[in-house]
Amino acid sequence: MIMSMATLNGDTHLAHNHATITDPVERYIQKALNFTLGQGTVCVVWIITFLGPISGLLYLASLCKRIRTEGAWLARVDSRGYLHPHTHVIIPCWIVLYTLVNAAHGVNILIDLNASEKFRVATIILHFCTYPILIATGWTRVWSLAYAMPPSEFSFKTRNGAISPRGKSRAHKPLRIFLIPFNISIVIFLASSFAYGIPLITIICYRITHLYSSLKSYESAALVSKDPNSSKEAVLKSQAVAISSLSLLYSFSSKLAIEIRLFCQLCLVSISCILIGIFYTSFRIFSALWSQLNIFKECIKRRKFDQIELIKSEPDFELEFVEKADNVKSVPLSPVEFSSKGSILRMGPFSGNLVMSWKSWLPVMAPNTRVKSRVWTSKLFNQTNRELDESEYETLCSHYRVLRRYAANTLWQTALTCVITVSYFSLAIFMIHETYMVSNQISLSNCFIVLNLWSSITWNSGVGITLGLISCIVTFSAAPELPQEKADRSSEDLTE
Repeated sequence: MIMSMATLNGDTHLAHNHATITDPVERYIQKALNFTLGQGTVCVVWIITFLGPISGLLYLASLCKRIRTEGAWLARVDSRGYLHPHTHVIIPCWIVLYTLVNAAHGVNILIDLNASEKFRVATIILHFCTYPILIATGWTRVWSLAYAMPPSEFSFKTRNGAISPRGKSRAHKPLRIFLIPFNISIVIFLASSFAYGIPLITIICYRITHLYSSLKSYESAALVSKDPNSSKEAVLKSQAVAISSLSLLYSFSSKLAIEIRLFCQLCLVSISCILIGIFYTSFRIFSALWSQLNIFKECIKRRKFDQIELIKSEPDFELEFVEKADNVKSVPLSPVEFSSKGSILRMGPFSGNLVMSWKSWLPVMAPNTRVKSRVWTSKLFNQTNRELDESEYETLCSHYRVLRRYAANTLWQTALTCVITVSYFSLAIFMIHETYMVSNQISLSNCFIVLNLWSSITWNSGVGITLGLISCIVTFSAAPELPQEKADRSSEDLTE
């Protein structure tokens, strides 16, 4: 009797000691894996989850319209041998695919918030699957900008305010030395995010699955050890299982942190290259447009003063300065007016230069307002000194306005793209910081909540819906084309 009581007391003491040891471990595991969200955060998750599909639906509508009018092709080889994208189709396809994956991820998050204390494997993997799609979208934007760049800087060497004949001739000659590297690099960059993303996501899925399995084994062993009715043999066996499970938990969590860190580092490198590509290509395009804007501006000013000198030479000449009325909201581009009664020249207060107010830099939501590669071979850029001097004043002003719209849209397109890219760049840095366990103040599940909120707010809450709305407006406001125009357009490059 005394021996049995001693044995029972020993088993109870053993179970109590194990429970004393396992309690801090369980609290540490719960802190690392479980999520704790406030009511406000949960409401934000619900809102962004339901806002997410809106941008995808808008892009899907514009995609269907583009496919009906321009065809379902994704990329073609132009007459020079370069691959050029059908951006109106490729980018909406990427965004629709991203919307589907992101919506599935959001639904899984809502299920996990109501059903469990930690995220399922599918929820985490769906989040990681969104990054290769976003990076491929960024590379597609760089591709379209690179193809729309001016052929070479020599195409815009000017002579007395006009494009030189040498530069003009070189603009039409394709640079074969860049042909093969350009096409190969496009394929490599588009496939890169999936080349490293799919294997790493598969490995991360494997690690998380085994980590949860080891956690389940540890919890089962801990329950047996804490049970006062468990025998000494069962307690010792459960302790061995718990120690083995803890060892596996530590091993899997360490490897998981390394693999997530590697994934984020590769994403960071890709995003950095995308940012550099966007800045470089946009700078080349914008600098060419700005240089040509200055050329047309000087030509317009010369023509204006030529008209003034011509009228001054007439015997009956009178000069009047017209004050700007209070109700006039904008200054017309052409400040010179001729009176039908005699030789009277009316000059506004800003007639000395061309005024570019802040309104002129607002984006224009209309078709054919983005720079395409054929812009560089159009009359906007390929006129000699003589042709410019012989152009009418209204024609020069019209060309000036077109170039200004191109410049404004290029500027806004670059700004919005950079805002999105910089946001995901910061997100990758944050994730790398957390995988190094620098702060230790946020659990793994809460970390994924932050990632979801960060990425979803960046795209779902405003930028994505705005861009989708603009895409729909531009697509459905396009003027109908005649069959002949459509046939001609099929041979042109579509790089908007």
